[in-house]
Amino acid sequence: LRWRRLVWYFSLHPYRVAGIKIQLQPTFLLPKKILWDGCESSEYIEKLSSGLSIKSGDSCFVMMPFGSPIGEYYASVYKPAIEKANLTPVRADNEIFGAGKIMDQVWAGINAAKVLVAELTTKNPNVFYELGIAHALQKPVVLVSSNEDDVPFDLKHIRVIYYDKNDPFWGQKLLNKVAENIISALKNPEEAVFKMVDMRKK
Repeated sequence: LRWRRLVWYFSLHPYRVAGIKIQLQPTFLLPKKILWDGCESSEYIEKLSSGLSIKSGDSCFVMMPFGSPIGEYYASVYKPAIEKANLTPVRADNEIFGAGKIMDQVWAGINAAKVLVAELTTKNPNVFYELGIAHALQKPVVLVSSNEDDVPFDLKHIRVIYYDKNDPFWGQKLLNKVAENIISALKNPEEAVFKMVDMRKK
């Protein structure tokens, strides 16, 4: 029990090594299938996706800024998260689309996608333009942002995944949470589809 007391002590009393703040987490108190603040493990995600019909080639279209640092999250977070959900990741960049009218290809990519992910951080206008297309097509979209201020008022009624870059485990947490929400959007698309109102009936 001595090591448990030590872990518990340092979880309450962080210390510094070479100027870096270190705070141990008493992970022995957590259930086996819960990783870092409630993020689901691979086993949980596999269980969640059981019974879900996903065909080879089914895609998830990612709407996000290309510039650094957010553009780099595609390879480290979003692409592996989508693959974890057994879908093919697609992003509207030069590696995906060839010559031609870019918006025609973006529309085709959005229309073909089974589900989409939108990174709203920095309020990138291209992202919101593509998000509008996705909503008009009644596509399920998983919304992600690093802060609440970047989420417009008219989208706050939809579930949004928030992440904290100050958390040393933010990347793995976000990866797991995106994979989980993609599966949830596929199983319950009505929860991730923007509700359209026909004003002609008013």
